[in-house]
Amino acid sequence: LSKVEEKIQGLQEEITNNDSLRAQKFWRETGESSPSFLKRSISTRITKSFIPELLRPITSASCTSPTVLTDAAHSFYQRLYTPDDINLNATDLLAETIHDNSVLDDSQCEYLLSEFTEDNLLDAAKRSPPQSSPDIDGIPYQILFHVLHNAAAIRVALQVYNDALLKSIFPPSWNKTCMILLPEKGDLTNLSNHRPISLINTDAKLFTRMLNARLMMYSSL
Repeated sequence: LSKVEEKIQGLQEEITNNDSLRAQKFWRETGESSPSFLKRSISTRITKSFIPELLRPITSASCTSPTVLTDAAHSFYQRLYTPDDINLNATDLLAETIHDNSVLDDSQCEYLLSEFTEDNLLDAAKRSPPQSSPDIDGIPYQILFHVLHNAAAIRVALQVYNDALLKSIFPPSWNKTCMILLPEKGDLTNLSNHRPISLINTDAKLFTRMLNARLMMYSSL
């Protein structure tokens, strides 16, 4: 029993030391050395996560309850992001103006649709911002980068990403996003003064990063 207690104590000390290192690392990265940093962080987080009042987009009526606030935001952004009807004749006319030199050849198209490799995946994870906040899955990029160095984990990940690329088979979690409203300047009861961002799972972000890396190779041609 004493040996078990010693191991438990050692494990607790290790966890405490790891938490201490994380706190020190974050403190150094922010460049702060006073308690005012903590106060500002808490105040900023509360401000960004709580919207006390909004005006309805059509009637300009004030709303404060969470259900009505959500309904007002949904109505505003549904109208904002509903696409206009497309003029197919104008689209065809625009496509006819594309010069032959601006069209990808067969080998370039084949590369864009070739399977992702381990190097592609690790490079995308490595290029992710280390100080970025976790997305809705709660997985930091740094943790995912280290997980992908496990042989079994990267095999599964490559299967998922290549199925998405070549077969259009996407994990259900990739179809879910969480929209956050960031306050801008002006009257914050007006939804026009909020900037929306959509959070998606970290693993889905890596997929878009790998696609973007390939497209950027030909974007300047």
